[in-house]
Amino acid sequence: MRSAPDHLLEEYNKKYSLGIPLTSELYPRTFERKAETLGNKNALIFLDWYKKEMTTLKNDPTCAFLMRQRVISIHRQAIKPVARRTITYSIDAVIGEATPNQSESLKERPSQRQTLGWFFTNNDRQDILTMCSHYYKEMETFVGKAKGNFP
Repeated sequence: MRSAPDHLLEEYNKKYSLGIPLTSELYPRTFERKAETLGNKNALIFLDWYKKEMTTLKNDPTCAFLMRQRVISIHRQAIKPVARRTITYSIDAVIGEATPNQSESLKERPSQRQTLGWFFTNNDRQDILTMCSHYYKEMETFVGKAKGNFP
């Protein structure tokens, strides 16, 4: 989940020739230190934009939740979603009188709709598919802005 921003930071490490090796941890602070050391103003402008965008993502409840889930699942323990089935009943009914020919077709007709969704045990407000779709769109926008603003 956090991988897209991490990979983007690595891509711009290379683009701006900062030379932070794969053997070193790459965080915004290491990116910044190296850019300052080299006097790379374009890299610093990118990083300022990057930090603001990351703050926006972290303030989005869905993105923040999924980023936290990623940290837990990678560094602590596996997270297993749970299935939840929702059953919705509705009754179609006609109010009023029916002619003898219509009486059979106008009787109450109960219907049932079932849906199955996958949820995190610590968040049952949105199903996982909806959350991931939202997150994917946010990441797509984030990367698109980076490519557009810092070609």
